[in-house]
Amino acid sequence: MANSNDIVAMQARLQEFLERDDIEDAEKDFVQRALRYTQERSPQTMMPTAQEREAKLILIKDIRQRHRLQLENANLEHEPIFRRLHLSCLVNMSQADLEDLSGATIEEINDHLDDCLPVLKQILYGRQQEAHEARHATDSVKDDRNTNDPEVASPSGESDDHTKDRGLSPSVYRRPSLRIDTLRENGRCIITGVYEPVDAAHIISFSASHTTERVEALKEFWRYNKRMFGSHLTAGLEACLRNAGDGEYAWNTITLSRDMHNMWDNNLFGLQPMPEQPTDDEMTIRVRLQWFPISERVYQWKQAVEPSHKTIASMYDRINAPVGAQYGINVLSGRLLLSGNVYTIRCMPEDRDKKLVALNARWHAQVILFCAGGAGVPADLINYDEEDDEDGIALRLIAENSSPGVCYTYVPGCNPA
Repeated sequence: MANSNDIVAMQARLQEFLERDDIEDAEKDFVQRALRYTQERSPQTMMPTAQEREAKLILIKDIRQRHRLQLENANLEHEPIFRRLHLSCLVNMSQADLEDLSGATIEEINDHLDDCLPVLKQILYGRQQEAHEARHATDSVKDDRNTNDPEVASPSGESDDHTKDRGLSPSVYRRPSLRIDTLRENGRCIITGVYEPVDAAHIISFSASHTTERVEALKEFWRYNKRMFGSHLTAGLEACLRNAGDGEYAWNTITLSRDMHNMWDNNLFGLQPMPEQPTDDEMTIRVRLQWFPISERVYQWKQAVEPSHKTIASMYDRINAPVGAQYGINVLSGRLLLSGNVYTIRCMPEDRDKKLVALNARWHAQVILFCAGGAGVPADLINYDEEDDEDGIALRLIAENSSPGVCYTYVPGCNPA
């Protein structure tokens, strides 16, 4: 259950945000409601009662029923955003907010959710559920870019399985220049020091620059959240990802062992670029390892991300604290892989600025994903079958009750930078 200090800290963050000059009207209105909601409730009443949960369930079912009726009237253009947001937002609104929306049209609800409650879902991989599939699933996807480096089969005509046996993932082996550049700079895993099996791990995984549509969706995502990430960071990313295919070069990859690549993909650790980089070596980037202490939520990229007061107020402080558990060793130095360790990434001088931008963007995204905690709700509850309507909502309400002290809505700018 939330304590008084937690609630005061959340109120202070909301009040600080209200005092900013660049706040928009829709955000100001939302923050004022969130602040009023926390002020009206004591620590003992921050969790919804059974009566409140039942009342919210009835309101949400009514909204969903009207949504189905409107769909029958061909309002299909509103379906994607509503399906993406309504379960992850409506369930987490206060009963008063739900009552305010109960008479609204679906268009008005969409506007409300889109303006005030942008759910950061699969933040490292793009906004679409299918954006981050199995790691090599996009290897055979054709893109719309002009390139002198087409995908080719293994020079020796070996199968994918045999390529894996040799320690190279199919994605590295099918793109000769990416393989050569990445492995030339860091032939071993930059963390463990192992030589194989190694992957060319994408830093911005939804570089998915196979189509113009996808790269534009990526840029739109970062632009939409520029207040959280900072305009300098989003502008830097736009410069790096101007066209389809721009992310499929060595500046957007680092060499990781397959195990470390899997853990990085699952947000179990992050690599924070050091504030001060070597000035006498333009081929070196230094990063700090940070393990994220996550229990029972390993595959976070599959979670519905709902930044919470609980994690903002407490878990963020743990990011800078070393994790004492042994996660393995570096085979060259014998050093344990612990939070706080500093590792070196090699790169070409012309790629250094882009790689730093990408690493910094990934780090910010991972911190926010970690602070969000994924709310402990599997993503399939967001896209549950219509026939499971009542059960699905009831499960979300149970999940709400299992995360004490959580402010379930995301306010741009209230998360730690």
